[in-house]
Amino acid sequence: MPALLDGRMLAGLEALSIPYAIIVHDATPHPGDGLSFRVLDQRRALRRARHVFCLSAHVEAALRRQGVGGKGQALTKLWHPPINFAAQLPPAAALPRPRLLHFGRLLPYKGLDLLADALALLGPARDFELRICGEGPPSAALARLASMPGVRVENRWFSDAELPGLLSWASGLVLPYREASQSGVAAMAIAAGRQVLATNVGGLPEQLGHVPGALLCAPEPGAIADGLRTLSTRLREAPGGAEQAVEGASWYDFAAALLAAMRS
Repeated sequence: MPALLDGRMLAGLEALSIPYAIIVHDATPHPGDGLSFRVLDQRRALRRARHVFCLSAHVEAALRRQGVGGKGQALTKLWHPPINFAAQLPPAAALPRPRLLHFGRLLPYKGLDLLADALALLGPARDFELRICGEGPPSAALARLASMPGVRVENRWFSDAELPGLLSWASGLVLPYREASQSGVAAMAIAAGRQVLATNVGGLPEQLGHVPGALLCAPEPGAIADGLRTLSTRLREAPGGAEQAVEGASWYDFAAALLAAMRS
């Protein structure tokens, strides 16, 4: 992710003739990103990198369209390993009324409007609670969600120390995104053993298609509503299922693959 000190750091490396590699999270800015201009700095940095890594085929394709990976520069696709914020996170409980969590930056591309439309289709007598946590600008979608029964919106910054509590509360996670490079929230759900409903956009099918307990649906209100029904039923009957990540996908495997690519 582009940062303010990238240019100074890379200038220092180049002055000392030290080659560098970059791991790219997003090839293009998402709608609503407040600092999307920094992607221009990212592209300048990518042009001079010896090796570029990405975390999904979706991002790889976008980078190749930008000319990354040519003229002696290597471009390697890796993956997004699970992110474990708590060593002793309790397993998901079988609850009569499942608890669903939507967590992350509350920006337009996260599909909050689609989620509100899906909840409206399900009606007020829903058999699950929904908690929406994260930070973002006020929007009509957030206001609408906050007015719905059984929905709690907490629009604020959540520190890393608070994440184990959020994941412990949740039975499952909901990612109704309109677009996605890949998802750190999905990586958290996998590590926490929480089932997850996500739209089949961007890099999410690649990241979640092999994960037990993951459901993928079209980025449309009707499909999301159907997915919420299915997820709620699953969580009442069998709350576990997402903790079995793909073999060989740990952070140690990730680091070994990254080093092997740079040494080749």
